[in-house]
Amino acid sequence: MTSDRPPLRVMTLNVAHGRRDRFHQTLLFTSTIRMHLDEIADMIRRENPDIVALQEADGPCWWSGKFDHVQYIADKSGMQYCFRGAHVRFLGLNYGTAIISKLPLIDNESISFPSTWPSPPKGFVVSQVKWNDQDVDIVSLHLDFLRANVQRQQVRMLTDKLKERNRPLIVMGDFNCDWDGTDSPLRMLCENLGLKAFRPKQLEGMGTFPVNIPISLHRLDWILLSSESDINMEFSLYVTIPDTLSDHLGIQSEIKMEK
Repeated sequence: MTSDRPPLRVMTLNVAHGRRDRFHQTLLFTSTIRMHLDEIADMIRRENPDIVALQEADGPCWWSGKFDHVQYIADKSGMQYCFRGAHVRFLGLNYGTAIISKLPLIDNESISFPSTWPSPPKGFVVSQVKWNDQDVDIVSLHLDFLRANVQRQQVRMLTDKLKERNRPLIVMGDFNCDWDGTDSPLRMLCENLGLKAFRPKQLEGMGTFPVNIPISLHRLDWILLSSESDINMEFSLYVTIPDTLSDHLGIQSEIKMEK
């Protein structure tokens, strides 16, 4: 049975501190970083999502222009609501994950994972939205990039928090891992929370990192949906965004709901 409920358009992008695919943001002028963020905002306006999850999203930092990148992107792209979590707050740094949205964001939480040297701290933000009269939790997540055992610890912490909130989920972000292997942290997360991925074993057309080596793209960025909840969410569109806006490609999905 086809639903006449409007779909939800969502997107995730690691914005790489505004450096695009350059070596490091400390080597760039503030005007260049603003130009890169303008390009991200232009893409968001063009694709017209309802909600965007961002990672490596800066607040005011000495290394990236000393202004709030999340608020800047939200303002430039016409997204009325935003919530940013700072998982790194030391030595003049202030960055983490974020959500920008056309829909009101409520019950916002920012959770930082314990530090695991030598990796910088990671974490997630979660916000509740009202979609088709249903309460849904939206998550922007960034997992450790070095070690699968640390990622599994982070997945357990994420699982506990989201089970506590007890709502249908859309989990998006830079997972720094793929589906392969029985001990994959991504698969563990899906099993723990009853989530589903879009064609999880497919790599062709789904790779997102690194953009400067297109013949060697890994599928590290994902959008996951609850498969075990009171509402039925399904992917009606799932594509990578070809624009080079970061060292990651973005992902866009259209989700339909049938109660």
